[in-house]
Amino acid sequence: MVDMPYMSFHLSPMQAVENAAKYVSQGGAEVMKCEGNRHHAKNIEAIIKAGIPVQGHIGITPMRMPQLGGFFAQGKTAERAKELVDDAWAMVDAGCFSIMCEVTTSEVCEHLAATLPVPVISLGAGNRAHGVHIIGSDLFHLYEKHTPRHSKIYADLVPIIEKGLSDYRDDVRARRYPAAEHTVFMKEDELAKFRQIVGKQRKTG
Repeated sequence: MVDMPYMSFHLSPMQAVENAAKYVSQGGAEVMKCEGNRHHAKNIEAIIKAGIPVQGHIGITPMRMPQLGGFFAQGKTAERAKELVDDAWAMVDAGCFSIMCEVTTSEVCEHLAATLPVPVISLGAGNRAHGVHIIGSDLFHLYEKHTPRHSKIYADLVPIIEKGLSDYRDDVRARRYPAAEHTVFMKEDELAKFRQIVGKQRKTG
């Protein structure tokens, strides 16, 4: 799945299809994820009609953070909640196979899970969806300074990673790594031929 970058599908249906097709043909992608709203539905529909599946993404959409006013939960008012529902339905009507709700209120996500004909995935939007997604860096506490409220740390990998990198550095400096068991060597007869060949090249050069 490719999270289509900012302004890669927003301008026109043609632009959306061309960029999505590049991710499939050149990047080996199979599915697109589009952060957007009802205003982008026609462009998303064009991608789907071209034969590329799309998951819609509503709520906190990092690419639109300035427009949203920052990293704040969406759908706290009845009016904003209704806008999110309209966005989700527009994406489903466009053909999206799934909707991700990122940091919407639980009530919005629960309503969508109960009413939409496609799976709804919660990312910080409560536990009433069909599935739950979490960012790997939050799950493993890879950013020590800040963990979003909606995330739970299941393992602190930073000390483990730091020790691994330190051990790796020490082994390289001491020439313990790569060791013989990590290395491919030529057979003796091939090595002799190789030395003879490069020796001749040096003499003739």
